[in-house]
Amino acid sequence: MRFNKKGQAAMEFLMTYGWAILIAIIAIAALIAFGGGTGKGTANTCGSRNALMTGLACKELKGIGGATPTLQIILVNSIGNRLNITGESFTACTGAIDIGVLEDGEESSTLTFTGCTCSSGRIKGTFTFTYQVGDETLTYTVSAPINARCE
Repeated sequence: MRFNKKGQAAMEFLMTYGWAILIAIIAIAALIAFGGGTGKGTANTCGSRNALMTGLACKELKGIGGATPTLQIILVNSIGNRLNITGESFTACTGAIDIGVLEDGEESSTLTFTGCTCSSGRIKGTFTFTYQVGDETLTYTVSAPINARCE
């Protein structure tokens, strides 16, 4: 039995480059499915690894689009002491909220910022708040980036 060497070379070419082309098509399809680099498909982020600081995490983060975009955040305190939050702001929104006291192990009620700017399907800005730990009189300030998808 004789084999055609040209046929074998063509088959090897198709197998080698066929897999490469298939992988490229899958990668492009995945990119399109997850937002295509527009930021619409990326996850909501709150600070670093969804923590505003060590011990204070974002349990939930939700951007709501529409006529009056808003941002909703639920914080969880696991610092080991009470937090007295004395001031807060978010650069992408005009409306202010008041957190007050956040006991250890407690999650905040939903914090809602109104008058937000939703551009390219995202609400992006810096969340800044000042706080005191327990009965201390020293005031600390923390700023963390927030990036939420407008739903």
